[in-house]
Amino acid sequence: MKKIIVNLINAERREKGFQKGMDFVLRTAEKEEEGIKWFYFVSREMHEEVRLSFRQMRGKTYFVFPEKPEHSSEGAAQKRIKELEKEIGADAVYTPIAPSPYKFSCPEVMEFDGLVDTAEALARIKSVGFIEKMKLSMKDGKVKSALKRAAAIIVPSETIARSVKSATGCSQVEVVDATLPKSMVGETPTPTRHGGINILYVTNNDEYNNVLLVPEVARILVRDYDLDDINIFTTLTVDTPQAELLKDRIKEENVRNHVTNIGYQQQEERIKLYNRCDMAFTPCLVDSFPHLLIEYMKFNLPVVAAGLPFNSDILDEAALYFDPYKAVDAAEKIYEVFSKPDVKERLLQKAAERMERYTDFEGGFKKKCEILKKV
Repeated sequence: MKKIIVNLINAERREKGFQKGMDFVLRTAEKEEEGIKWFYFVSREMHEEVRLSFRQMRGKTYFVFPEKPEHSSEGAAQKRIKELEKEIGADAVYTPIAPSPYKFSCPEVMEFDGLVDTAEALARIKSVGFIEKMKLSMKDGKVKSALKRAAAIIVPSETIARSVKSATGCSQVEVVDATLPKSMVGETPTPTRHGGINILYVTNNDEYNNVLLVPEVARILVRDYDLDDINIFTTLTVDTPQAELLKDRIKEENVRNHVTNIGYQQQEERIKLYNRCDMAFTPCLVDSFPHLLIEYMKFNLPVVAAGLPFNSDILDEAALYFDPYKAVDAAEKIYEVFSKPDVKERLLQKAAERMERYTDFEGGFKKKCEILKKV
């Protein structure tokens, strides 16, 4: 019997991977997995979501970090990890949201869904100054160093696998398809489209999100294609440096009536947005966000995406692709979807075909368990 720790100490509700980690731990609570005894190290935010399924296990196989407010420092958490790991006699650790700042003595299997080779994107980001680029480069270097600790790395696509292998030298990089969140499985609600042409870009506040391209795209759509009723919605957390930069760019491009940052959206809110919007737009340069691409397809949103391999790995022919550094190209592809009904119909048909491989949560869960057993 393998004793495996599920490490979700770094799980934050507003960060990517939270839903994926939650789905995994809830599945482990539904029924036992042959050959595995699970132990759980979770953040307080994760605990708030899953506690009812683990209320009988707390302090035995289920541990919340920080245990008390005065134990909230990283050093205190690391000390407790060391003590618990020894007490448990763990054989392996599974970290669904990698990299984690916390270290373990036993072999660690990490799940990672972003690119590691960020040099080109970093060099071409115009909105970030030299000092900020140096800081980002150092941050990316820390990600690589953390991933090098892994005994095995799980990734959602072949593109990410090549990037991770090249950057880390890890000999065991396994591709396991990303899947639709379990709560979204089932019939797709009937759309409730509003007036105008509504486009959605779900993004976080990462510097690689390329969100400053959005106002320029909006201006071109209004000026060159006469789409006066275009509305593009972004989801940056409000009152952050990225949100302020976007606000300034919206003003510069004179598109205040066409671009709106609506702030961070939780899963339930995203579902409502999907049903109100006509298209998804994703110009991001580095992170793959595979779960979002799958959600777009699930909710019948034609996708216009940055022409980068991590997008085409997931979407294949279910999207139109553009040069992520050229707003003119992005605007042209958006207009093509709205001006040619056959293009939109083709994209949705291809999306429906692609979705068949992204709803097998149980198959993905089993594959991850097999990887963990072998480490």
